[in-house]
Amino acid sequence: MRVVGSWALVVGSLRNIPMVLQATLELAKRVERTEIDFCAVGAGVGVPGGAASIEVGGGRGVCGQPGSPMNKVLGLGLGVTVTDEDLEALEAFYDERECPIQIELCPLVSTDLVAKLQGRGYVLKGFENELARVVPESVPATDGPPVEVLTGDRDEEACPPRDGRRLRCS
Repeated sequence: MRVVGSWALVVGSLRNIPMVLQATLELAKRVERTEIDFCAVGAGVGVPGGAASIEVGGGRGVCGQPGSPMNKVLGLGLGVTVTDEDLEALEAFYDERECPIQIELCPLVSTDLVAKLQGRGYVLKGFENELARVVPESVPATDGPPVEVLTGDRDEEACPPRDGRRLRCS
């Protein structure tokens, strides 16, 4: 397979028809934003006593309870230049909350951001992979329980309250 301008992941559908999912900058932004918005809901951003959030450098940082896996920065530098002022604001945000900063960088950020972070003393601690595939509109039932694939166009009535709070499904 030949792909120009981005990399591609080949996945097979349920009918063994190969499909291509390209990791574009727009898809990366969407994935990163979805994950950090999920973290914000899980950490209670906007809820009294919940976590705090900052938008900076094209990304978003969430900081809540100490040690929470929701405390992280995602989307930083995706399609935008991250300035020293952006990093200073991000560092001040986490310092004020006495929380270590964890920046998860997408491989599609420019290399100057990596160099800028290294110059400030940041070190790589690991890698994370996010795998995806195209999901068909309907999946024939087999031996397992039925699965319903829901899209983001559901109304709030479809989302039952959880722990006394209603979460908006989107």
